[in-house]
Amino acid sequence: MKHYKFIALLISACMAFSCTGMLDEDPTHRGTAETFYSTPDGLNAAVIACYSSLRLVHKDKTLYMTGTDIISNSASRVISTNSVFTSVNEYGQDLDANNKVVYTMWQNLYKGINICNLTLINGQKTVPDETMSEQLKQTRLAEATFIRSLYYYYLVQQFGDVPYMIEPVSEVITTAERTPEETIMNDIIEKMEESIKSLPENPEAWGRITKGAGLTLLSKLYLARGYKTYKHKDDFSKAAQYADEVINSQKYALLTGPDGFEKKLWKVAEISDDKNSVIFNRISPDGENGFPGEFDVSVKYEFTEDNELRIHYQGICDEPTVANMTNHSYFNLNGEGSGTAMDQYLTIHAKYYTPVADSHSIPTGVYEEVAGTPMDFRTAKQIGQDIEAEFDQLKFTGGYDHNYVTDNYAKGNRRLIATAYSDKTGIAMDVTSDCPCVQFYAANFVENEHGKNGHTYNKRDAFCLETQVEPNAVNVEDFHSPILNAGEQYDSVTAYHFYIRK
Repeated sequence: MKHYKFIALLISACMAFSCTGMLDEDPTHRGTAETFYSTPDGLNAAVIACYSSLRLVHKDKTLYMTGTDIISNSASRVISTNSVFTSVNEYGQDLDANNKVVYTMWQNLYKGINICNLTLINGQKTVPDETMSEQLKQTRLAEATFIRSLYYYYLVQQFGDVPYMIEPVSEVITTAERTPEETIMNDIIEKMEESIKSLPENPEAWGRITKGAGLTLLSKLYLARGYKTYKHKDDFSKAAQYADEVINSQKYALLTGPDGFEKKLWKVAEISDDKNSVIFNRISPDGENGFPGEFDVSVKYEFTEDNELRIHYQGICDEPTVANMTNHSYFNLNGEGSGTAMDQYLTIHAKYYTPVADSHSIPTGVYEEVAGTPMDFRTAKQIGQDIEAEFDQLKFTGGYDHNYVTDNYAKGNRRLIATAYSDKTGIAMDVTSDCPCVQFYAANFVENEHGKNGHTYNKRDAFCLETQVEPNAVNVEDFHSPILNAGEQYDSVTAYHFYIRK
């Protein structure tokens, strides 16, 4: 077999647990490998350490290793790694061993694999006690199996045949035999099929693996193997089976996806010339996009005599479901087709925002104070003033695309949450809402969008202020709840008031 050269600091057990890992918990036991892994607390700390490379692998926009999972408008993109910007062709042109981004990604993946191997081999020594049953022990080992399988999935998708290592090492290795990718895929599928039985239905803590995540990975593994080999006749049906199991379980919050409310044809329920208003209505059937219950929902748009666009959301569902409606309108107070909106002034009445984990813009589950950061809009400032600051949160999302937790929230209390102003036109806009939060988006990814009267809009030519409950709130207990109980009335009002500032 060919030898595959690589430089990967495959770390020892001592190095593996030198940091707190994904969930920021300190290992409670230290000592030799034998004493460490024999305790339930030690095994849990080891499993947490397995997650650590995921932070490095998914840092900033370094997602090219997922191969066909890339979502991009072009083949080339500037990728940020440790605040150093590197031009990388996502489809292979620059992906060689001399590319720093590739080298770092390869290294981080094998670091993570070695930690998983250490955990899986030594975790068998764990002796269950009153804090850990045998079942929980198997759950911990299933987590490590999942993470190792995910790392190998990334490697195979990007590089094909790679060294397949399922035993821990404690020294630097510079050469290793490559294993055919089909062999690797066969083995990780077999191991995942067994470990899936021990994964929990619900997350033990935010970010921990669930059965739903395991089924999703299995679906991707079968799909990838079927696409590449065509030798396993049941691969595509297996992929569909596991994907359907996740979707139909109704136990996991799924993204609305390409078939969301904005893609549906709504019925015009009422038009009022007197009130300058229109009401749109639709019934979302039970199970649509994976959400339970028949949801009868309406939205009223009204232009008031006070130059206010008022949006009134209402709905009722016959089963408990998730409801978090908003409006994604873009604003540029300099006027139609006027170019950048970054010179306009913005105030957001919010002491806190919810930082995101990476470029996917999913909140980490905590509140952070805006004070002392580029995220602070409590006093009016130009949107573009700090948008290019050396600040990880802005690097993750290419600029502002963050949820703000607005001040003085109380259920049903409509209050001023934001104000925007153009000193070129004098046009100002107040945003009032009874929602707890607002998503501020600076059009970071708008490209060549054609509007009315022949205007074309590009990056940062507008901004959005989308009132809402925190993204991912269904998975974070401390966030405001997006759950709408059966028979409960969903009722929310947001308004955009326009005027000339004198």
